[in-house]
This record gives sequence, C-alpha cells and structure tokens, in this order.
Amino acid sequence: MSYPATVYKVMIASPSDAATEREIARHTIHKWNDLHSENKRMVLLPIAWDTHAAPEMGSPPQKIIDKRILEGADILVGVFLHRLGTPTLDAQSGTAHEIDFHIKGGRPAMIYFLKENVDPAEFDKDQYDKLKLFMEDMKSKGLFHENDRKDFEKVFLDHLTITINTNEYIQRNKTELKISNLDDYNDAYKISNEATQLLVEASKDKHGDILKSRSAGGTAIKTNGKNMIPSQEARIVAKWEHALNELLGNRLIEERGTRGEIFAVTHEGYEYADKLQANK
Repeated sequence: MSYPATVYKVMIASPSDAATEREIARHTIHKWNDLHSENKRMVLLPIAWDTHAAPEMGSPPQKIIDKRILEGADILVGVFLHRLGTPTLDAQSGTAHEIDFHIKGGRPAMIYFLKENVDPAEFDKDQYDKLKLFMEDMKSKGLFHENDRKDFEKVFLDHLTITINTNEYIQRNKTELKISNLDDYNDAYKISNEATQLLVEASKDKHGDILKSRSAGGTAIKTNGKNMIPSQEARIVAKWEHALNELLGNRLIEERGTRGEIFAVTHEGYEYADKLQANK
C-alpha cells in the first residue's frame, strides 16, 4: 500500500578507485529504505555524478555537477581508498571540492577512509601521499571514520541510521515540513484550535458521533466518552459551540436529525483528522 514520504537526496562522492564502494553505498541506502522508509515516512535517494549527470557544455565539469546534482543534496557520503582524485580549479580534487561545498551549506557529510592490505606498488604513491595530507586537514573540520574496506557496508548502514535519527539538519527539516504541511491543512479549512480538538476526538469515537445537549447543569458537547467543554463559563461555552459550527460549516461533520443535537464526522472530516494527527 502506498504511503506519503519525504525524499532526501544522498550524494555519493568518491575518487575513481572507490567505484565499488559507490555501488555498496547505493545498495546500503536502498537497504535502509527497506528497513525504515515506511516507519520514518522518508525515502533516501542515492545520487552521484556517474548516474545523475548528463552531457552538457559551457562550464567546467565540476561547476555542472555542483549545479545539477550537489546543490540539491541533503546528505553527502564521501569514500576514499588510495587516491585523493583529480584536481579542480579550486580544490585538491573533485571529491574534496564536493565535501567542502556541501559542508559550507550546513548539511551533514559522512566521510570514510578505508584501509586494506595491499602492495604499495599497486597504487599511485603521489596520490596516496596527497590523501594522507587531506586526512590530516579533515581532522580540524569534524569527525570522519576509518575502517577496513570489507566492513564499509555494515558500518555505513549503522552510521546512516544514526545520522537520520540525530542530525540537526535532518531533524530541523522534518519539523519545518510538518509545520508547512499543517499550515496548508489549516489554510484549507481555517478552523480554530477548539474545532481541531473536537474533530480529532470525534474521529476516535466508535461511531464518529458528537452529541450536544443542554440541561440544568449546563451545556455539553460530548464525543468519544468526553465532554469537550471544560467549564460552564459563558465565554467558554460559546467558544466550543462556535467550534461545532465551524466543523459543520466546513462539512467536516454533518447533522443527524433535525434538532441540532447529533452530528457525525464526514468522509472529509476523517481524512482531515488523519492528516492533523499524522503531523503532530
């Protein structure tokens, strides 16, 4: 069954010798979606220059990648093995530039330096020396992770979950989206807080009923076993009667009978109540 979700783009950045790790990162991101997407109402979309860039002329390659891919990324995963990469106009390598560009935007970057036992003759010593200097520079900019190459998939999956659950950028973005969505719902109906409370409570009632009554003890508006009017002060009673009329006027509830005593939640009312609760 389908479900609403917010898409977060995860940029995978690495020099050419870590092509295998780019594929592992994509697979791990899809695995996170399988495990958490529906519960979190989030989808992580892996993006990278080798899968999301199209041929384009008129600007240096890195500027095209920045504009078409990197600027829209929410999270960056940087993976290094033995190489730092090819220099750009303003950085030691394309991957180094992408990390710096992303961090300056205040977005989370997860950086990995992978280790493996290999004959030094099998890789470029100049590139490896530059990579070591880059590692030293990165120590002053935040927290990166060193681990064995064979453990990258497991380590990355654990760290990705931690980042989604705790990173300030992700949490702030989720909150802003909820507020924005709730504002959209309120703009559609423009109902008061009391009307909102009444509708949500009525949607939980077994029959979706709201009962209004007057007696010597005062006025009551009851639903789901509760009297929603907290006191019999005239101003308070009038406020809750107005809330009932708001729901009726917006067709979120409908009258049952002709005496103005029994009301029921409509289909639109149930849908709106569900949205309100989902965005608490």
